[in-house]
Amino acid sequence: MKALFFRSDGTVTIFCTLVMMVLIIFFMVLIDMSRIYLFHRTTESALKLSAQSVISAYDRQLYTKYGLFGRGGSDAQQLFRQTLEHNLMNSLSVFSLDQGSDFAASHIEGISVYETEYLGQHHVFERQVLEEMKYKGPIDFTLELLEQWLPLQDAVIKADTMISIIAELQKLYEEREEHLEQAFKLQQQLGKLLSSSFRNGVSSGANSTLNRYSQYISWLKHADRVYEEIHQNMDTLDEDELEKLIENASKYDSQISSFERTASNAARTLLEEGESILNKSAKLVESIDGHLQNARTLDQTMAIKYELYLNEASKQKTNGSSELGDGLDDVQFDDTMMRGEQYFNQYRGAVFTQQAELDEIVEKGTHLASSINELVEHPNLNNGRTDDIQSAKELRATIQEQFEEYLSSYTSPASKLAQWEESLSVQQGVRSQIQAYEQQFEEEIASLGMITELLKSGEKYEEVSVKYDELKVRYQYNVERNTSELELGLDLLTMDDDGSEQAKLSTSQLSNILQLLSSAATTLRDEVYVNEYIMGKFSAFPMGELKSSEGDLSSDLLELSNQEIEYILYGVYEPLANVLLAFGEVFIIRFAIRTIEGFIANRALTHPLLILSAAVAHGARHAVSDMNKLINDGKTILSKYAPIDVSYEQYLRMFLLLHAGGKTARKSRMIAVIEQNTGLSLLQVPTSITASAELSMRLWSMPGLAQMANIMSSTGSEVEGNEYKKYEMVTASY
Repeated sequence: MKALFFRSDGTVTIFCTLVMMVLIIFFMVLIDMSRIYLFHRTTESALKLSAQSVISAYDRQLYTKYGLFGRGGSDAQQLFRQTLEHNLMNSLSVFSLDQGSDFAASHIEGISVYETEYLGQHHVFERQVLEEMKYKGPIDFTLELLEQWLPLQDAVIKADTMISIIAELQKLYEEREEHLEQAFKLQQQLGKLLSSSFRNGVSSGANSTLNRYSQYISWLKHADRVYEEIHQNMDTLDEDELEKLIENASKYDSQISSFERTASNAARTLLEEGESILNKSAKLVESIDGHLQNARTLDQTMAIKYELYLNEASKQKTNGSSELGDGLDDVQFDDTMMRGEQYFNQYRGAVFTQQAELDEIVEKGTHLASSINELVEHPNLNNGRTDDIQSAKELRATIQEQFEEYLSSYTSPASKLAQWEESLSVQQGVRSQIQAYEQQFEEEIASLGMITELLKSGEKYEEVSVKYDELKVRYQYNVERNTSELELGLDLLTMDDDGSEQAKLSTSQLSNILQLLSSAATTLRDEVYVNEYIMGKFSAFPMGELKSSEGDLSSDLLELSNQEIEYILYGVYEPLANVLLAFGEVFIIRFAIRTIEGFIANRALTHPLLILSAAVAHGARHAVSDMNKLINDGKTILSKYAPIDVSYEQYLRMFLLLHAGGKTARKSRMIAVIEQNTGLSLLQVPTSITASAELSMRLWSMPGLAQMANIMSSTGSEVEGNEYKKYEMVTASY
């Protein structure tokens, strides 16, 4: 072993040299690997810091006014290069062997900066809005809204059911009464069906014929005697005597013919008019009965629906959830609007009795006509048919008596129709009261139109309209670049000219609103945040501050800056149009609540239709008063039974939740208002950048050794000559 290390032929030296060369190469590669790993860490950190520095140059106007971040200031690429150079120098100097050189000195070969997202994109805009509101957590206002309104939910649901069934009953009621009125008019026609011809045939024609029948027999006898004398003395009579007898016979023949024509006409009139009356009578009674049957069906439907409502209402107690609900529980209805089965049975019986009386008169009249014809056609010259004449006269007298009785019962004074006319009059009185209440409703609605006129001003209209046109262009530009599918329009609260129908619509819509509010806290969190952002960052119409120092409406009310929230909510491009839409929806809510109060105030009326109509008039009157208070004070009370002040802004919060469906259009309108106020185009305000850089570092070892040691493992890196190059991309956003 000693001989091996102390040989003089240089073997050990060569061996040690080889070992040292391997060690030197190993350590050189190891050092470069360490430098490369250090290069990766420091450049990655520098790139991220530089990208963050670029987006830290935000637009202060946007943030200060709207809490939104968007890049502004100096050129992004220039800023990125400057900050990257600064960060590379600071991050590597700690490893400097001296203050003049770096252990892993890097060089910037090239950089690129791209803007990848913009504030005007809806998903970016909504994300920033939600982030802004999550930190502030402004749900107290919405929780207050829920606390104020949700106690009314049970009362509103019950009132909605109540008004719906009464409105439905009112339609059935009106239709039933129309059928009864038609039936009564036809019944009056049935009373007037006995024509003057028929009456004259009985009172004049038949009477005259019967009274003159004895003369008729006398004429027949005289005529027979004259003709017999002519026949017996034909040979002995001279020409003058014969002519005188013939003339005398002709006179009797003329009288006989005249009587027979009169009798025939009287009989024919009775027969023809009688047949016509019977036909008309049958048709009229059939029509009357049809109307009565329809009215009975409607009445039965009303009774069934009313009974179902009473059963449901007994289960729908509000259980003290609100004073308004407790008052509604005390409202009781009577059943006087139902006529009942007995009424229709009696009415039909009365109609059939009237028909029977009429038919009996007509049938007796036709029998009288037949008797007259038989008396004329078969006279008895011996006894003059005195018994038959007497019977016919008695029949005519009976007909005349029945005729007069029928006219008295069914025409004038129509005593037997009085009962049915009175039953109609009672309900007509109810209908008259309903119409009076409806008139009050219409008058109050007209006065509401006078109030809305106060919100209109002609001054500066054209000047402001130009700004609205600019706003519309901004909106359309944004929505076209964000909308992937067509959205449905707003489902606005609606108005109806009919008071009962409006009450039904209003309470139904308020019920839907309260159901939506009850789920808002759990299912509509993002919508609540966005709505609170709208309420906090944009301006509403200054209800309660409308008058200028001179006492007139200020012309500045037309400005968009005084109605931004209303525009975002409804999206109409006319001055004050959006405010009027909000005003109308507030009225509908007020009308619903005041109508419910009207049920309680008018419960003493007991008749369901009267209570509804009176409640509608009460609701319109007090709702209009509320709208006056809203204009003057900027708030209303929630209800007489819950005297909590509800501001105009709280109503807008409610409508924002109600109309939350059109999200795309609403966000575009929000963006359009921001752009109008800042002069920016948010589709050109970047919120995210992607920066790429090519960096290099000089290797200390031979490039081939580095490749052999497999230090080129990272993606996007390579060794070129004696330089190690790396391409890296980073993204930064707000």
